[in-house]
Amino acid sequence: MKKHFINFLLLIVIVCSIFWLGGINVRAIVVNELFYTGTLEWKSNLSPDYYSAIFKVITISSIYAMVSYLFLFISVILYLSLSKIDLKSKGWLMASIILFFLFSPVEIYTSVYDFKFIYEYYFGTADYYYLKELLTKRLTSLSGLPVIALFSYYTILILFVWKPLDKTKMNSQNI
Repeated sequence: MKKHFINFLLLIVIVCSIFWLGGINVRAIVVNELFYTGTLEWKSNLSPDYYSAIFKVITISSIYAMVSYLFLFISVILYLSLSKIDLKSKGWLMASIILFFLFSPVEIYTSVYDFKFIYEYYFGTADYYYLKELLTKRLTSLSGLPVIALFSYYTILILFVWKPLDKTKMNSQNI
């Protein structure tokens, strides 16, 4: 029974990771459409209806990302505490865990801005000047740290595929 629950947790980790990374990437691509290339200067030729449509996509992707990250965070903690994985022999997994938890404060901090944005869009006045201000604060709040976090998440994907520092693999090849 415990093994089935651990496998179920692993499935939750995988599914939540897909939704979370998807939400982050969609939001980044859509937000990029609002600025001139390479700057944080807003495009001035966009209509309020265009802003409204873009802001709706941003809120939906932020909801996906926030909810998925919450479930991912909890399921990773449960998975690591219930499965007795030897992290010394699986260096790639240890590096992935360190990267994931190292940037969790960044995700939590930016989620506060996302929540304000979502709340203002759905329950506030939805004034697009104020939403633009909130989005600018979110993008500039931690300078480039969210981008570094995104690159570390891609690194985790590479570590899961490549699996370097795996002593179990090296021991089986030496025998």
